[in-house]
Amino acid sequence: MVIRTVLAAAGVAAVLLAGCDSSGVVCADQCRAPYELDVTFVPGTSITTAKAALQMCGHEPDVERIGGLKVQSGRVLWGVVWTQHLGNTKNEPLLTCLKSSSSVKRMGWPD
Repeated sequence: MVIRTVLAAAGVAAVLLAGCDSSGVVCADQCRAPYELDVTFVPGTSITTAKAALQMCGHEPDVERIGGLKVQSGRVLWGVVWTQHLGNTKNEPLLTCLKSSSSVKRMGWPD
């Protein structure tokens, strides 16, 4: 029983380390910039409106680049903003800008 527990723990450690950078910190495949910020738009938002919302915020200092738009499940439109920082105060101007668009439903960095 003890051997199974140790082997199981070793397997979990191997899985965790596979998603780590060289420092051993788990980073969910976002270990260094640019970081992927996913932006989901309100259903029914046109591609033109979504592009405009992303481009409106493209001047913010944390923005590395604006990615393309995609349709998920045939109805939900989403895009990607590549950022220089991941989830800290340096992202606030960008997040505030995106939130100011009525077409943006939610945004977040993927796990």
